[in-house]
Amino acid sequence: MTPMTAPHPQSVTCALDREPAEVGRAREWARNALPRWGLDEHAGLVELIVSELVTNAIRHGHGEIGISLTCTHADLWIEVSDEGPGRPQLRHPSPSDTAGRGLALIETLTTLNGGGWGCIDRAPSPGKTVYAAVPVPAGGPRGSHAVRWSRSSRAARTPDLAPNACSAAAPSRPAG
Repeated sequence: MTPMTAPHPQSVTCALDREPAEVGRAREWARNALPRWGLDEHAGLVELIVSELVTNAIRHGHGEIGISLTCTHADLWIEVSDEGPGRPQLRHPSPSDTAGRGLALIETLTTLNGGGWGCIDRAPSPGKTVYAAVPVPAGGPRGSHAVRWSRSSRAARTPDLAPNACSAAAPSRPAG
């Protein structure tokens, strides 16, 4: 599997602030996107993956955080981007370590569900995109529209949308 590189008709994007409270908002945002594609049954899995990837971006990344969900006829992609130079490292923490299990959890969950995860550089822009993909039911998702969501911190670059608004729009992908 490779991460999405071109716009797709069923995609949502969101810019997040670098605050721990954004993790919960990102989970809710992702959970609310799935029903329009008929993928309600993936909510628990997607919420957990989003939670881990956004937490890592807040704790270890730099700059703006972007998240996108893209549903193709075969896979549901969860992508989290930040402007930090480091790449995530799969760790094997000891039982007494209080952190370091997130990527192992993502690897296990995506593998058990027939998917995978990885990281790509956003060259020439700084940063990276960490992605996870899981297969969707045969026949793909229902519907054929895209929704783009914009935070006030991104409104200057997306003047077609008011801050904190959802709107039908052309397919969109995070810049970079």
